[in-house]
Amino acid sequence: MFLSRTQTMNLLQADQDGFASRLGPLDLLARHAKSRADYIDKAVKSAQDFTPDERDALWREIQRADEFLAGTRYGGVPWRLAKAQYEEGLPHTRGSVIFVPGVVDAATLTHEMVHVVQKMRGPKIPPGYSQSNVTFQNMRANPDTDGRVWFKDNVPADAFYKSARPMGISDVVQYVEHPFEAEAYAVSDAFRPNTRWNA
Repeated sequence: MFLSRTQTMNLLQADQDGFASRLGPLDLLARHAKSRADYIDKAVKSAQDFTPDERDALWREIQRADEFLAGTRYGGVPWRLAKAQYEEGLPHTRGSVIFVPGVVDAATLTHEMVHVVQKMRGPKIPPGYSQSNVTFQNMRANPDTDGRVWFKDNVPADAFYKSARPMGISDVVQYVEHPFEAEAYAVSDAFRPNTRWNA
């Protein structure tokens, strides 16, 4: 369930999901990396072990998320968590592993589990989205998405760097959520009161 620092380092070094190969020049600038190899090296060096207190707190949040996801297409998938401080510490997935900077809440874990399930079983694309063959040089790479260009109502659906010299991965403009993120937010937002959700 909780990967050790060594297991996390090995996973990041292997780059089995090929995320590093999707990083373009702007992605590397935003991540303060000179090359894809440098990016992987920085990610590997950021790996950490969970403390006992973090494991206890995360276990409680996992139980809450499991209860919420039970009986849906997102339930029943084993939890695999790793701790690292790359990607600006933002929670994300690599393959079937959820990366967190430390303790996060059940809504965040739910969001990330949706991404794990998308990678295992395919996404459930919300209405109104269509895939395109166009390319954008300023589209930010996101380990939780498929790296393809999607549109919703003729509007590009992803995050795009605001300049030719992005200061970080959050230095973006976004018009519409990528469909993978839209699906994940629809599920995790259902933790909020008075929100309806159908899996």
